Amino acid sequence: MKINNNILEIFNELDNHSIRHQVEFRPNEAAQIKDVSDLVKNINKIIPLMNYPGNNPNNGHTHHKFKVGREYSRVLYLNVVKAYMPKGFNWNHFFGALKELGRDFHADENELHENSSGSMTWRYWWD
Repeated sequence: MKINNNILEIFNELDNHSIRHQVEFRPNEAAQIKDVSDLVKNINKIIPLMNYPGNNPNNGHTHHKFKVGREYSRVLYLNVVKAYMPKGFNWNHFFGALKELGRDFHADENELHENSSGSMTWRYWWD
């Protein structure tokens, strides 16, 4: 799904005038935000799509979300609901891959922001 041009224009306008904000996007929408596009595309590649038994209509869909904004400088949050990940998913390997991507994309802050039994949030921030 391509992001609506009006939404992108509004986000860009907000981005130009606000120093603290976050806007939540679906993975394919976040991949269209110029500052984080390549990082988002790389993250999207390492997160499995939903895959339930049988002909579940949610199969093959993404389930994670991104928040893009500013905390004085560009910030990107990745949120994953753990119930959508495959049974036996290797979280330590996943966290290592997210950390490596943050280094590759020169994030000044690159960390596991929140981690509970139900979800996790990773944070990237650039100065």
